[in-house]
Amino acid sequence: MKKFTFRFEAVERQRAIVLDGRVAELAESQRKRQLAEQLLAERREGLAAAGRPDALAAFDARHEVVRQRYLHALRTEIARREQQLALIDREINEARGRVAEAHRALRAIELLRERDLEEWKAELRRAEGREIDEHNANRRPRDD
Repeated sequence: MKKFTFRFEAVERQRAIVLDGRVAELAESQRKRQLAEQLLAERREGLAAAGRPDALAAFDARHEVVRQRYLHALRTEIARREQQLALIDREINEARGRVAEAHRALRAIELLRERDLEEWKAELRRAEGREIDEHNANRRPRDD
């Protein structure tokens, strides 16, 4: 009997490629989130370090104005990075949804493959049964 060939082989390959692409997009989004978290942590550390004036140094108004501007710039950047992190989180959730959708699409094709394979095996068993019956029928002497 001929070997099993899946009628949607090309579709299955294409859906596997799509799934791989979606997984890569998710990984890239997660990498971006990790980088954004790292930068945010660095800015927060910088704010904590710059937020404490030197208690032993003499007060200098010009230096204090510069320090306050720097603190304001850091707070603004921290707020911007927090917004960016929220956007990346949304992007990650969307990417997870796309991965799940691509996985469901691939699984549907895999189920078709499994069903077709079972049908092929059943047909193979029927054909083998017919051959055995035919062989047994030919071996018996006929009473004519």
